[in-house]
Amino acid sequence: MRELHEEIAVQLYSVRQLLVDDLEGCLARVAELGYRGVELAGWANRKPERWSDLLLQYHLTPVGMHVSHQQLDENVERVIAEASVIGAPVIVIPAVPAEMRKTEDDWKRLTVWLNRIGEQVRQAGKRLAYHNHWFEFDSLAEGGTGFDRLVSLTDPSLVEFEVDLYWAAWAGQSVPALVSRLGRRMTLCHLKDMTGGERRTFAPVGQGILPWREWLPLLDVESWIVEQDECADGDPFTCIEASIRYLSSKT
Repeated sequence: MRELHEEIAVQLYSVRQLLVDDLEGCLARVAELGYRGVELAGWANRKPERWSDLLLQYHLTPVGMHVSHQQLDENVERVIAEASVIGAPVIVIPAVPAEMRKTEDDWKRLTVWLNRIGEQVRQAGKRLAYHNHWFEFDSLAEGGTGFDRLVSLTDPSLVEFEVDLYWAAWAGQSVPALVSRLGRRMTLCHLKDMTGGERRTFAPVGQGILPWREWLPLLDVESWIVEQDECADGDPFTCIEASIRYLSSKT
């Protein structure tokens, strides 16, 4: 098991509204909780240069940044320039619009696009990764899944994967099998837990039903990234603090 250090990061989507209200205060709190890495999901109405200054001030390393399909499609050069300002090594596509992932042909077109964007990103000294939800694992009429097409039709040198373990489990996937299948193409992962009962939803890592004792030793990736889409008590800092405390106790 790895030691606890800069490899444990937090996806700042977890505190998204608070960032808009008080960016510096949020980053200070993230650092205070013990996180040494962050993954961005938008600029919270600030310039990349302001982010760069604050990340340096609070000794937070940008492990990656989520950027929409539309932004990459319209102006990949601008996205690359922004990633360079803050020093983010990986540009992650968090999802694609529903109308672009309905059929076999849709997924094939997406893989062509990913390879093209991935080549542009690589030429600029950055890397491209794809973040999954549940829908990539839905069955296609032709057999297999959208995720199968993503793995088989994208160039491993151009497209990596950021595996969201919650959504993989939600979709009924075996996480150990998925990790083994992707191998070194899985370079980042999202960690959040799942409540039990009929209506399953998000929970801090270690407070749900997912088998972390089994999974954590398998996650030999660049960064473990805590993410809390929603927090039951309304305070995302409570949730991300609980997650890093749990992970600290297991490393």
